[in-house]
Amino acid sequence: MNHKQDLFRKIISVSATSAVMIAATTPVMAANETVPTSNDVEVIIIYKNEIGKESVLAAAKEVVTEFSVISAITVVINESQIDELKADPNIRSVEHNVKIETEDTAEVFELADSATITGTAEQELNWGFQAVNKDGASFTNGITGKGVKVAVIDSGIQAHRDLQIAGGVSTVDGVQSYSDDNGHGTHVAGIIAAQNNNYGTVGVAPDVQLYAVKALPSSGTGNLNDVLEGIQWSIQNDMDILNLSLGSESDVPVMRLMLEEADSDGILVVAAAGNDGGTKPVNYPAQYASTIAVTAVDSSKQLASFSNYGSTVDIAAPGVQILSTYLNGNHAWSSGTSQATPHVTGILALLKQQFPNMTDEQLTEELYKRVEDLGPTGYDVKFGQGLATYSGDVTAPAEVSNIKTISVKEREFTIGWDKPADSDYVSTKLYIDGTLFKSLSKGETSITVTDRKPNTTYSMTLKTVDARGNESKGATYQITTIADVTPPNEVTNLSATAIDHQKVKLNWQNPADQDFASVNVYKDGNKIKNVTGNELVVDSLNPSTSYAFTIKTVDTFNNESVGVTKSAATAAAPAPVVNQAPVGSTAPSAPPVASEPAPMPAPTQPAPVPTQPAPSQPEPAPATSPIASAPQPAPEAPKSEVTVPSTKPAPGQTVAEVVKEIKGEASKAQKQFAPKVKNGTTAMNARKDLAKTMNSVKATDKSEVAKVIGQYQAVISYYAKTKSYASVLATVKEATVGLSKKNVDQAVLVETVLKPNLSSSSSASAIIAELKKNKMDTKAIEVFRNELKQAEIGRSILSKHQQKASNFAQRKSYSNVVREVAAGVIEATKKKASNSDILSFVKKNIKSTSSVQTIINEMKKAKLDTVDMEKYKKDLK
Repeated sequence: MNHKQDLFRKIISVSATSAVMIAATTPVMAANETVPTSNDVEVIIIYKNEIGKESVLAAAKEVVTEFSVISAITVVINESQIDELKADPNIRSVEHNVKIETEDTAEVFELADSATITGTAEQELNWGFQAVNKDGASFTNGITGKGVKVAVIDSGIQAHRDLQIAGGVSTVDGVQSYSDDNGHGTHVAGIIAAQNNNYGTVGVAPDVQLYAVKALPSSGTGNLNDVLEGIQWSIQNDMDILNLSLGSESDVPVMRLMLEEADSDGILVVAAAGNDGGTKPVNYPAQYASTIAVTAVDSSKQLASFSNYGSTVDIAAPGVQILSTYLNGNHAWSSGTSQATPHVTGILALLKQQFPNMTDEQLTEELYKRVEDLGPTGYDVKFGQGLATYSGDVTAPAEVSNIKTISVKEREFTIGWDKPADSDYVSTKLYIDGTLFKSLSKGETSITVTDRKPNTTYSMTLKTVDARGNESKGATYQITTIADVTPPNEVTNLSATAIDHQKVKLNWQNPADQDFASVNVYKDGNKIKNVTGNELVVDSLNPSTSYAFTIKTVDTFNNESVGVTKSAATAAAPAPVVNQAPVGSTAPSAPPVASEPAPMPAPTQPAPVPTQPAPSQPEPAPATSPIASAPQPAPEAPKSEVTVPSTKPAPGQTVAEVVKEIKGEASKAQKQFAPKVKNGTTAMNARKDLAKTMNSVKATDKSEVAKVIGQYQAVISYYAKTKSYASVLATVKEATVGLSKKNVDQAVLVETVLKPNLSSSSSASAIIAELKKNKMDTKAIEVFRNELKQAEIGRSILSKHQQKASNFAQRKSYSNVVREVAAGVIEATKKKASNSDILSFVKKNIKSTSSVQTIINEMKKAKLDTVDMEKYKKDLK
């Protein structure tokens, strides 16, 4: 928004050397402004959309501030209107303009001039400075905060011989100058940026570009609106670090929203924990995840008696009897978390100059790595990560040594190493092929890695980590798994049953080995077929003959087992039956007929060839024969299977409607059949019975098809419950192939059999291969397989981003969590990952509507659909 006004409520002041600043706000007065009454209140309203904004403007008696970086307005309204506005679905929140005050102890010991500090005019290094930047250690390397823009949002900064002010603004009503008329802001500013000039004292980062943002009046107690205007000005004018030595007991959403905006712009925000003596939790805004919350310690490095503390504390810094600049060119000692906070701001300015390409999250991590641990080892509620220092331990432990192979197999290996002797060494991180595999404790000096591929080389890097989080470059080691020469386990429950004089049916249970691929079937020692399923009908056999059938399992590396053998004998050939001519007839007997009528061959097929020589045929009867001349009934035409199955959608019917109908009946059949599937034996028997039932199934009967699918699903559910995943795949394959042979529509099979049971593209590929062997169409299943492949790619992408998001969450770097989740959503969506996987990923990491909105905004930038994300946001509300 760009409202032009003749008069500006806020006046900007800048030094002659600084660039022109952007105005903090552009106030807009309501057209119907009236004189305030005793029932009028000043509130800050966050609106969701333009409709909400118009509702606010319509209700306002006066518009105090219209913010530009967030959707919020400060207005004067009648108190009776608050509930009505809160109930408006287009308005997010209505908040009173609460008090904000400084966070010091109000005990200030002012010195008339700098000579009274030590008795000389020389510069004094206060104990706080020495604690965080011993003897100005960073200055010797030219690290003084130069070029880093720091805004002190406080009571202003008064001109002082020991300070260089680059510019600033006043957001206090009726006050045009950013000069300090309280003393608090000037004292805070000196801790950060007092000049290194052999006079007075020296700040932690004396060469920063220091900006005075006067948001508190002379009393030191201001209001939320003026502080928000100061933060907005800082965002608009590209500050690097904000120092907030102020606070309130009130958690107000608009302050959280404004600081989240600052955080998303890469601005570091440092805030005081509060001075209630530990009787109350950390004040706001220091409680917010977008800030670095600071407690105070004394010169003995004990928690100051006045300092608040709690689970949202991030770090501690000197805050008792701190010497700094003050009003009227003087210096003074003062105490409070207000004094602790600028020590941390100064250190961050040093790090920002030293590492200009680091993000705000990386700089925060670097800050935490340099702390001096106080209190219990590691993080605690009083000191957070520890005492802030610039020159803390930034050296990683020595590397592990003597890495060695303890054992190596086809799919696993064990390595060991010697740990370093460093006293602060706490853990070792194992990276495999560049990806973090596991973090190991100090006491662990070996690891067994499983689920590897045979005959594969893996590159491992072991990085040592100390208590400060410093991580070594790592020692690298390579290991190659041995080639797989072990065949899978044998099949079980092998049976061989003669069907007739030429056929034997084989059934078996495949092993559950991870690398099992198929079986080779042998007849009397000769291989006759490779099968991926668990049954085979062997035909073209001789009658009354015994055969030995051997099933040998094969893995993905083509290793073949010894095999399991079962014998079976075919039945005897059927005897011919001769029809006799009528008594007294001279006609010869009719041709022999089999005891069971043979099926009539199709017109385009040749007549069947008998496997045994048929007896010689008599001569045809003469034309005068009574048998030949008698009228004969016409042969009955063979009944053929319907070619267009009723499982295909009828005109006006969708596949989804057919699927819904079949699923409903299948579910009933599954519930009825499930009690019969109690163990592996009953499951196998059920599969055998279903294979027989399949012979009579007609695709024209939806109820019959649904019943078979439901019974198969009962068997599959049993296998899934017992984690017999190879059997799950085998049963799904049997159902799919069997029903496909009966001409059941494959689009229906995908929805009713495959999708509920398969989640890997390799499983779908196995079924496609079987169908192709039977020369059946696979288009619908290939589409499903491609969907699975996309889902697998998507899950891999989301897993990568989940690991990063979890790491950020552990460090309480929540803005980075949001960014990482948004990046994962966009990448996975572009790769056509499943919506359910993406939404689960978001729900696991994101619990606030503002964070979901950030993701939605990023998706819109990438021109991606946001319907699911909008729904999740609505659910959160």
